[in-house]
Amino acid sequence: YDVPYGVDEKQQNLDALIADLRELGETVLAERVVAENERIRNNLLPIYRELPHCVFQGDENFSNVCVDEDGVICGLFDFNMSGTDVNANYLANVAFLGRFVLDDDIFDTHDAAWAFEEILAGFRRSTKVIRQHYRFTEPEQEAYMLYAKIVMFSGWANSSTFQEFLKKPEYRTSCIELINMILDWNNDE
Repeated sequence: YDVPYGVDEKQQNLDALIADLRELGETVLAERVVAENERIRNNLLPIYRELPHCVFQGDENFSNVCVDEDGVICGLFDFNMSGTDVNANYLANVAFLGRFVLDDDIFDTHDAAWAFEEILAGFRRSTKVIRQHYRFTEPEQEAYMLYAKIVMFSGWANSSTFQEFLKKPEYRTSCIELINMILDWNNDE
């Protein structure tokens, strides 16, 4: 997070996903993911330094939150991933918290297109709330949407979910379809 150039956590996650895709013989899809990631990162480079930064906790979940007797957050624990980041990236990550949960039941009862629309609907709801409480600058808005796409395929929970489904023959096709839908998403909403 603190290094604008180099290998960050999302790149590491993506590298693992790419390796799994290649191992399964999905080299065309792997190359598409690599190319889209490079396109996004190249679009972020010229505006990165002008984006507002924040200090963040980095591992938000209910086991890391300390609340007082009134239920008000009074502390956070587990700062192993804490650091600084640009607000747009941090908010893109937050927008997907709890919104990108795939399990066997999803692909048992729905297709990849339904799952993708649910993911987008959750992202749009979160983004609406974020915009009520945060005013993006024009470069931040562009960066937010670019970071959102990175989160969709290489946020830890997302990439590890893809890797899990790619290993299950009964879900592999749906997983591959979902990854392709993310790649095809024109994220300039």
